[in-house]
Amino acid sequence: MASNPPGVGPAKLTLDEMLSILATADITVDMYQTVRDYHNFALLMIDKSLVVAEEQYAALTAAVNPKATATARAHHLNEARIQAETLAKNLTQTELKGVGETIAKGLEEGLGPKQIAARLNDVSGLDSVSAKSVENFREKLVTQGMEPAEVEKRVAAYRKKKLRERKKRIARTEAANATAIARESEAVGRGAQFKVWNTSNDKLVSDECISNAIAGAIPISATFPGGVTRPTQHPNCRCNLSYFTSEKVAGKQGVKATAKGEKLAADKEQAKAA
Repeated sequence: MASNPPGVGPAKLTLDEMLSILATADITVDMYQTVRDYHNFALLMIDKSLVVAEEQYAALTAAVNPKATATARAHHLNEARIQAETLAKNLTQTELKGVGETIAKGLEEGLGPKQIAARLNDVSGLDSVSAKSVENFREKLVTQGMEPAEVEKRVAAYRKKKLRERKKRIARTEAANATAIARESEAVGRGAQFKVWNTSNDKLVSDECISNAIAGAIPISATFPGGVTRPTQHPNCRCNLSYFTSEKVAGKQGVKATAKGEKLAADKEQAKAA
C-alpha cells in the first residue's frame, strides 16, 4: 500500500463526529445508542476509503510528466494530495450515510442488533442510493413470498452487482479527475491565466455544470459556481476546461460557453414544464 499523502490518514472518527454525520443525514436520535455499537464498523469503512485514496495518490503522482516545469510539477503533486483527501472524505461520508439509514430502517422494523448487523453487511461499501436499492430489492423478494435462503442468495448477487457498478463509477470519475489535474498542471506551466467550462451540451448535463458554463471565462485559480475549480463536478461528469493566456480570446470563448449554458438551462426548464 502506498504511503499516506500529506494530510491524508490515518483517519480517526470520534463517536460525536459520526453522530453529527448521521444527524446531517436526518437520522433520528432514537438510533444513537445503537450507533455506538457500530462505531468500530464505521472506522473500518474509513480505513478502506483511505486505502483507495492512497492508491489514487500514488497513481496521480506517478503520472507527473518528468519534463514538466518545476511549477507544473509542484502544482500537480499538490492537486494529487487534495484529490486523495477529497476522495477519502467523500467515500467515508457516502458509506456512513448508507450505514446510518440501514440502522434507522432496521430499528423502525423492530430488528435486533444481530439482524441489523446482517443488513449492514449487505450495504458495506455502497453509497446510500445503492444501499437503498439493495434494501428495496430485499423487500420486494420477501413480499413475493420467496424462501429466506433464496432471498439471501439473490440479495448477495444483487449487492455484488451494485458494488461492481460503484467501483466502475469511482474508477471512471477518478480517471477523469486525473486527466483534469494533468491538463490544469500543463496550463499552469505554460502561464495560462483564464479558464472556461465546457459541457457535453446535451440533456444529461447537470444544473451545476450548466451554471459553471454560464460563468464564462474566469481566472485560472477561481472557483466555479458549482464549488469546484475544475471537473469533475460530480460522479460521471463529462465536462472539461479550456485554458487561455489571452484575456481577449478567453472572453470570446466565455461568451460562447455562457450562451450554450443558458440555452441548456432554458431547454431543461421547458422540458420540466411540458
